[in-house]
Order: sequence, then structure tokens, then C-alpha cells
Amino acid sequence: MAYHLPRLLIIPGLNDSGPAHWQSWLQRQHRDARRVVQRDFSTPDLARWAERIHSTVQSAGEGPWLAVAHSFGVLALARYLADHGGNAVQQALLVAPADPDRFGLAELLPQGRLPITTQLIASTNDPWMDAAAALRWARRWGAHHRNLGAVGHINAESGFGPLPLAQRWVEWHRARAAAEQRFNLETAVGPARGTAEAGPGQGVTTKWANAHEKEQHRPGPEAADQREGSGGHRSNARSKRRKVLNARGARGAASGQLRFLG
Repeated sequence: MAYHLPRLLIIPGLNDSGPAHWQSWLQRQHRDARRVVQRDFSTPDLARWAERIHSTVQSAGEGPWLAVAHSFGVLALARYLADHGGNAVQQALLVAPADPDRFGLAELLPQGRLPITTQLIASTNDPWMDAAAALRWARRWGAHHRNLGAVGHINAESGFGPLPLAQRWVEWHRARAAAEQRFNLETAVGPARGTAEAGPGQGVTTKWANAHEKEQHRPGPEAADQREGSGGHRSNARSKRRKVLNARGARGAASGQLRFLG
């Protein structure tokens, strides 16, 4: 059976993301991806940028969408989510957001939790938003926060052509969506004949079903990675992580793609 997987939506920042930018690299990995192309990439008009996201989603065909936004594109996505909710865009990776105070736009952005699950990636020396501000916005929006260290604005100029962690994030959410769809199908019609003898990547929905209730309330693998990296709690984090990965046995053939380690 073919599963209807979420598609990738690329949301660049000011002046677009050129061919050497990691967003362009990521888009090339997914043939069904779409890019939000602003009419004027040089003018940071928040409302117009947000509506451009909406019109792109509306015209691009069937979703749902995994949004990967960078810099001012993060602010536009946050405004879009405030205006339109999380029906079309269901997960978002927010990379190196620009500081809205630099544009006088903070009051126009959501001041509480965003309606979807998000992860915010920052650095300690981003010229467009300092680390403390990035953490404040992540907490305000209810986003998982991750700081990559002294890596600048996380763009081509700071050495990021490919960004493997973004690719792993996309793959993880697509694999999870496939597992959930498989579980829902088998719940509705029962497991297929021969499931017990199926090869890798099949016959795994029994594990998914057993873990489903617990799984709904667990954080994604990015949270496990953050716990694993903290001081004296590494052993406990590894134990928790093993439990998470075991509960996600439904990912089967995609198991090598589910570890958001970048």
C-alpha cells in the first residue's frame, strides 16, 4: 500500500536562499517539495509574507506539510500559523529565526504556544538573534529548543551547504506518519495475512499499537538527544531513548532514519 506522506514546504528568509544554501539542498532531496517564493524577498512585510505562505499551500495541491523555515521566514510562518492554524502545516523546523525586535514586529507575532509541534534551532553567535532571545521565543511558542553552538546564522555564509539534521527531521516525521497510517489502516480492517512472516519494515504495527497510547504523549527524538547531551544524566537518557526507539518499532525499514542526531 502507498502511504500519503507529508510534503516538505521550504520557507526562506530575506533575499531568498541561494543554490548553495542548505534549504536549497534540502529541497533537492524531495521531488514533491514546494518553496514559498515571495514577490519581494528584500522587503520584510510580515503580513504579506504570511499570506504568501497561505497562497502557496493552497495552490500546491494536497498536503499535509512539514515546514522548514529560516530567518525572517520563521517569523512569517509564526504569523501564518496564528492566522490560519495548523491544519495544513502540521510540523515545523524553525532555523535561526530573525529577531522580530529588529523589525518592530514582535507585537504582531503569536505571544503563546503555536498550534503545532515545532523545533527551534539557534546558535550562540547569530548576528540576527542572540541566543537568549532565541530561547525566550522558543519557550513562548512551546518549541523544542536546540543550540548548535558558535555557527552563526546557519546559512551558506557560515558554512552550511547541506544541513543533515534538517533532512533527518523530515525523514523522521515522514516515517512516523507512515507508521501511524499503517496502524490506523490495520485498526480499521485488521492486519494483513502473513504479517507475522513479513520482512523488515512490515508486520511491525503490533508494536506500534501496543505503544500507541504512550507514544502520543512522548516528545520526539530531538528531546531525547538533548537529554542525552546533559551532564551526569547520560545513562538515564540512553535508557529512556532505547525505550522510545523500541516503542517506535513500527518504523521498521526507516529505523536508521529516525534518530535525530544532527
